[in-house]
Amino acid sequence: MEGGYGATMGGVRQKSVRALGLTPADMAKAVGCVLLPPIVFTLSSLLLCFRFRFEHPRAAWVVALLFLAPGILSGYSFRRARQAGFDRRWQKLATTLFLAASVAGGVVGDLIY
Repeated sequence: MEGGYGATMGGVRQKSVRALGLTPADMAKAVGCVLLPPIVFTLSSLLLCFRFRFEHPRAAWVVALLFLAPGILSGYSFRRARQAGFDRRWQKLATTLFLAASVAGGVVGDLIY
């Protein structure tokens, strides 16, 4: 074994996450941006298109408006990152995705109902 560890003996080195310019914290943010907005969309549309809305129409909209909270909180995080001079790309993406998911979930839930 003259090449060192067996995973790199073939001459092809795999790029690490750090080599791509992403830290583990960035990877966590990316995973959050991929997984959480579809959950917000699903829950907000699900709430507005089934029995709960039929039985409690106003309460369904009040609860559906609570799904705007992740977008508002990430917008607040975006503002704080901007004031502190930090990189704010992930907060901007998260704000956009969360607000789009909650609004689209409300529209889709209303159309299905």
